[in-house]
Amino acid sequence: MKETADIYKRQFELSLIGFIVGILTLVLLTVSAVVTGSVLVWMKLLDTLCFLIRVGSVAVLSRKLTGDLTYEYNYGVQRIEALLALFCDGLLCLGLVAVAVASVLELFHPSAPSELLYYTVILEGVKVLVGVWLFWQEGKLRKRRNTPIVHSEYTGCFKDAALDAAAFVLLLLCYELRAEPASWILAPGAALVIAVIFWIVCAKNFRRGVRDLTDRTLDEEKQMILVRLLGKYADRFELLEAVNSHTIGERIYVDLAVTFAPGTTYGQICDLQRDMERELKREWGECCISLVIGQKKGLQPNGESTAEEETRRGGAG
Repeated sequence: MKETADIYKRQFELSLIGFIVGILTLVLLTVSAVVTGSVLVWMKLLDTLCFLIRVGSVAVLSRKLTGDLTYEYNYGVQRIEALLALFCDGLLCLGLVAVAVASVLELFHPSAPSELLYYTVILEGVKVLVGVWLFWQEGKLRKRRNTPIVHSEYTGCFKDAALDAAAFVLLLLCYELRAEPASWILAPGAALVIAVIFWIVCAKNFRRGVRDLTDRTLDEEKQMILVRLLGKYADRFELLEAVNSHTIGERIYVDLAVTFAPGTTYGQICDLQRDMERELKREWGECCISLVIGQKKGLQPNGESTAEEETRRGGAG
């Protein structure tokens, strides 16, 4: 779990940076929205509020998950991640609704941009640079391990960077062409198109989140791989009593109830678990094999002592 904890630690750092930047942006955008009255700036203000709630939630949970969760959550934290990802995507959708509503209103009631829009353009330029950097960092984190939280933040940062870049260009054009009435519908029209595009992205993320919250059985191909693996290692245990397998998110879990011959050492059991898990990871990717071990005459850990039953979760120990 050390690598996973490192992922969450880095995610916490990135979310904290984003939260600090978001607070500063919120204050400046509030002033700008009140002074300029631009619907595009009000839209960015609402979007920033959703951004703050999202990254704040991610920062809190990521901080919690930086600890050693091996024993507290021996089946991982995929459902917690999936719930937070759904929550973040829900907030993202709310922000996109605000974008769409503001854009439609502006299309029906266009108005000339304020001269003070110049300062908002500068602010958006800075936000674009920060957003691109955060998106780049999330991409690096995603390559290391694509957890639901990281994936959701990667999508969110992409949306933020793209929206900030589009807003920067549109605000700049609105300011430069403020004397031309025909250009007043440029910003709301483009914002509406962006909102629709990201609604499609959100819909895909919602489907993935719902799937990650459900236990799913292995497909036939994976079950055949497991059967072949058990046959390959059949000489290393006495009796296979039961096989339970399920998928949570992108990770596959296999529980094997196994009886070993008298005299089997604990080290041999550990080796079996590691060998089987290593081979399945080559076939499946993210997976975990757990052994529920028992035998009538007891185990002999390295020949030193016996035990009636040992439960092995995620590493035969």
